[in-house]
Amino acid sequence: MNYDDENILEPLNIKHTLNKSIKLRHGVYKIKKGKCIGGGTFGTVWKGNRTVDNIDLAFKIMKRDESVIAAMIQLLQLTHYDNLYDVLLFALDSFNIHINNIPYYVMVMPYKPLDGGFVLNLIYKSQLIKTNNISTLIYWLQYYYKLVTLVYYLHMNKMAHLDIKESNFLCDQSDFINSVRIADIDTICIPNNLYTEDKIPPRCKSYGTYMPPLANYLFLEDQRAQTDIFIDENLSYYCDIWSLSVMGLNMLNAFANILPLYDVSYTIGKMVRRYSSQSDYTVEMHTKFVVDLTQWLDTNIGLNLPDIKLHMGYSQILRSLYYLFKQILIFDYDQINTYNINIFIVAFYEILKTNGINV
Repeated sequence: MNYDDENILEPLNIKHTLNKSIKLRHGVYKIKKGKCIGGGTFGTVWKGNRTVDNIDLAFKIMKRDESVIAAMIQLLQLTHYDNLYDVLLFALDSFNIHINNIPYYVMVMPYKPLDGGFVLNLIYKSQLIKTNNISTLIYWLQYYYKLVTLVYYLHMNKMAHLDIKESNFLCDQSDFINSVRIADIDTICIPNNLYTEDKIPPRCKSYGTYMPPLANYLFLEDQRAQTDIFIDENLSYYCDIWSLSVMGLNMLNAFANILPLYDVSYTIGKMVRRYSSQSDYTVEMHTKFVVDLTQWLDTNIGLNLPDIKLHMGYSQILRSLYYLFKQILIFDYDQINTYNINIFIVAFYEILKTNGINV
């Protein structure tokens, strides 16, 4: 772990605004004044630069929890593989500082100005289906396929992200597809039977925004017991596939402009929390969840897709994708170990290929 003994005396409201620029690492970096550009479970993200060449950088500042920081440092050491450089948004530097005598941990990362939430908003605003803009529709399907491949490579390297959502995919506006990377590696875990004592245990201090009910139930149980979250191998991988499917349904809704943006993920999340907050998540509880979820999806999304007038057969691709995403969300937990990212990416690829879309 790298240490920096500088104490930033100027007030920094870690949740809102920096009232003046501050220098870090004895002038190596500078964080610009203004509002933070993002935030999450562990801290906030600020825009700045490297002073020697003025390259834009992002600085994630977190209150220092030694157990979390130590795990993140180990993870950064473990995951600096060449084959993951184009998958994850790695930290370029990391160090400790004090702000008003309070210890914080800083991660320095490449600055990518746009997240996938902004990209989804572009899809929604363009109303692609209603304008019959086929070439643009194909482009966005290729973009989503790229997101799936990023998660695929993560799983192939025996890691699960556990917080897959639109805002954790960062990209440059000049090239959404080739520049996109997975951010927020704080939550990445190495499933339990794939690590030794010198590696990261499959535990984290947070859980994803888009999570299946069983994982959410386990999180609540661990939270009540004041322990770290523990998710086994099959469920950890399934969490990422579930999240990709919720994102996919958000994307279909944005294409078709059926419901307000993010209504799908919001409603699914609310349903997940209602069922998983019970004293026990039983098979009967899961069955009820599946029935309610299926009814809501079919009524609000599935039944509306056939009404979309789209030439060249592209209405069929939306129905095929809807069926794929829905099947994952209602998958039987007893069979989670039979469903993995390989099956998901092949199924998605076949849908695109059948409809003449190249990826």
